[in-house]
Order: sequence, then C-alpha cells, then structure tokens
Amino acid sequence: MPTPPRVLWLFAVWVGVLTLLTGPLLLINPLFIGWLQDRHDVADGLHLPQDELDRINGEIVWDIFSGGDFDVTFANGDPGLDADERSHMADVSRLVRILVILDAVAIAFAAWGGRLLRTDPARLGRMLIAGAGTVGVATVAIGTFAVVAWDSAFTLFHELLFPPGTWSFPPDSTMILLYPPEFWFEAAMIAAVLVLATSATLSFGGWRRMREADDLDA
Repeated sequence: MPTPPRVLWLFAVWVGVLTLLTGPLLLINPLFIGWLQDRHDVADGLHLPQDELDRINGEIVWDIFSGGDFDVTFANGDPGLDADERSHMADVSRLVRILVILDAVAIAFAAWGGRLLRTDPARLGRMLIAGAGTVGVATVAIGTFAVVAWDSAFTLFHELLFPPGTWSFPPDSTMILLYPPEFWFEAAMIAAVLVLATSATLSFGGWRRMREADDLDA
C-alpha cells in the first residue's frame, strides 16, 4: 500500500524541524558556553575566577532545562542576576524546553517515517532532501542576513520570540557581561554551521537513497 502523500510531507516537515533544532540545542551546554566566554574574556570582565564562572554557567544551564528560578549567586553571596534578568531567563527556559520537545518529536517521527519508507528509497530520498535541503537553503539566506546586519537580525529574533521590553539590558548588566554581543554572534554562526552540516548529511543520505532506487529500476 503506497504511503499517503500527507504522511510523506509530514515526514519531510519533521526532518526539517530536527535539521533546524538538533545542532543548536546541543550547544546549550556549559563546556561550549565556557569556551566561547573564554574567547571574549568574560571572566575578566566580571572579575571572577574561572571556576566560579564555570559554576554559574552550570547552574544557569541546569535552570534552562529544568525550569529553575535562576537564583545564581556569586561566591560572596551577591545575586548573580537581577529580577529582570531572571524573568528573561525564565522566558528563555520556556522557549528552550518547548524546542526540546519539538526536537524529540521530530526525531521520533523521522525515525518512524524512515522505517516506514525503507522499502521505497526513491520517496524516502526525495522527502529527506525536501525537508533537510529546504532548511539548509533557508539557513544560508538567514545567515547571510545575520552576517551583514547582525544587530537587526538579533533584534528581530528577540522581538519575534520574547515579550517587548523584556530582553534588552544595559551594557554593564550581568546579563550582557556574561553573554556579550560578540558571544551571540559567534554562537549564532556556529549554530548555523551545525544546521548546514545536518542538512548536508541528511540531503546526501537522501541523494544516496534516490541513487539506490535508480539502480534497482535499471
């Protein structure tokens, strides 16, 4: 029995979702954050020893994934984030946890769809390319915009995803000292590279499946 077209396109959509989300979500970890902060001398800017910054990073990442309250403190007992910063991080946490769920659903559906289509390599290949390839092309376009107009791209991203007036902080705030603009630019570029790598890998896999189908038909 042929696979219904709506199932094929749902498979392609979920492949696109996992292509977009999996790599960037993996970057939300203390090791990557600490490495990027070290590149921009964040510990020196905050006048913190590296082990204290590492502890703060670990607690913030834990709170992001667990829905914590972001009540991190410095070694001297002073609060690490003020009320507005904690509120924004709570918004970030909600968004990230939604994206994690979406990514998990996407991976599960893509695995199920791949198994369903394993005897139809031509369709499997086309849908892999449709899902992953489309996201790859969009990433190139968005990434190009971000490179040439980073401030506008950063602002647009936050305006789309967060309530107005909740995500902008003064340059001397702990939030900006922890995650300076250069941090976010490099993080975004690395995330884009991971998305493109995932897109290329899945698209190549789709091309291989289509070649297999051609060989079977020959």
